Amino acid sequence: MPREVDAIVAVRARYDRVEEALSRIEHTALDAAADSCTIRVRANHLDSLVMAAARLALHAPVRILEPSAVVDAVQALIGRLDHR
Repeated sequence: MPREVDAIVAVRARYDRVEEALSRIEHTALDAAADSCTIRVRANHLDSLVMAAARLALHAPVRILEPSAVVDAVQALIGRLDHR
């Protein structure tokens, strides 16, 4: 059985601006401000979590705050995409 993984994601947009994008992502809003929000994103696999963060990034700038394994996986994905 897959082990659930999660990440804390800082989003540079109001929650209501990305709420539709989050509708297909398992998440919990942790904090909301006038121009940003912090969200815990969950998935069954690390790859799924990275893709969820990438989908969210299509709607607003995001930064993975933790854990480092997800930060590293996102950086690796960005590196692969930059070389295409």
